[in-house]
Amino acid sequence: MKGVRKKDTPKNLMAWDREKKLVPVMIRKYCHSKHGTKGEELCVECKALTEYALFRLEKCPFKVNKQFCSFCKIHCYKPEMRQKIKDVMKWSGPRMILTHPVFAFKHVFQMIKYKKKLKKEEKAKVMFDKELLKLIGGNKKYVVYTVLLMVLGMLANIGITASICWAVYFLIEGYEPLAYIYPAITAVVAIIVRYIASRCTGNLKDMLGRKVKKDLRERTYDKILKLGVRSTDGMSMAGLTQVSMEGIEQLDLYYSTYLPQFFFSMLAPVILFCICVGIDWRTSLVLLACVPLIPVSIVAVSKYAKKIFAKYWGKYTSMGDAFLDSVQGLKELKIFKADAARHVKMNASAEEFRKITMKVLVMQLASTTIMDLVAYGGAGAGIALS
Repeated sequence: MKGVRKKDTPKNLMAWDREKKLVPVMIRKYCHSKHGTKGEELCVECKALTEYALFRLEKCPFKVNKQFCSFCKIHCYKPEMRQKIKDVMKWSGPRMILTHPVFAFKHVFQMIKYKKKLKKEEKAKVMFDKELLKLIGGNKKYVVYTVLLMVLGMLANIGITASICWAVYFLIEGYEPLAYIYPAITAVVAIIVRYIASRCTGNLKDMLGRKVKKDLRERTYDKILKLGVRSTDGMSMAGLTQVSMEGIEQLDLYYSTYLPQFFFSMLAPVILFCICVGIDWRTSLVLLACVPLIPVSIVAVSKYAKKIFAKYWGKYTSMGDAFLDSVQGLKELKIFKADAARHVKMNASAEEFRKITMKVLVMQLASTTIMDLVAYGGAGAGIALS
């Protein structure tokens, strides 16, 4: 496997160039052993696989600083070709140590290094995904405005609470009725501010969601057209529809609800601490100490949720594929009297989807319960110490 000298290949394309030379060697080794070919000769099946693999490498959108195909997010191979190349890699990989030991050990070292990098990135994505944030482009300003309005609404809530405490203090001390005008005015102003902030926050979230959905759907459509039929024929029409519709709807919740709430949850404890530390520093410290427990609980739940959502999406797409195929082939099913059997099969698929949906709902309820226990438990501990 004599490659081009390093100086002839740009550094950021070396991995891609090396893979172009490695794949034919591994397929040839596999073909010689399994199909009895010799020299440069390949059987029809392995020759087609080599041409297909090289074609996919030429069209790879990640040529620059390319990583391992097994970790790629796209998986551009057709299902049958993907299985064939897996068989080749599984058989030829260990035997490369004998014929190309330096390259084989270097490959293993790079894979271990890349796996560690992926684990590190995965931990960072549990709470916040920078790649998803990049997709919203110029709409980031709406996230900032939403967070600021949420902070304003929180300050208004503090004003309402303070006015109630003020009135209770006047009541205990036996002040004259005229003195209650000041806390009443404060409460009315705070309620008006809170109402305006809530309305504006809702409008901004709605605007952000609509703009992001429009942009993402346009990008998805343009991407499908850019990749062309040869790149999308491995994915069913139902799968493409679900990704471009339901998938983007899920991202709408992420951008319009999760992102503003995430940044607000980072700011709110600090603001509350600064306000409360002058009143009772012990309570303030307890509340501040409980803040990291919320993201820790989210991370713990997310590890379990990741497996559940993977099964949920798999069941969802497979059920959509089956339904679309059944509708498109309804005439043939009727002709061959197979519609009843298909009906039973679709019912079984729907029942499986119902069960996994219930698991998702239970998981979401459990995560909310855990976060509420942490939040109210911290508040209770702070009150007990005050």
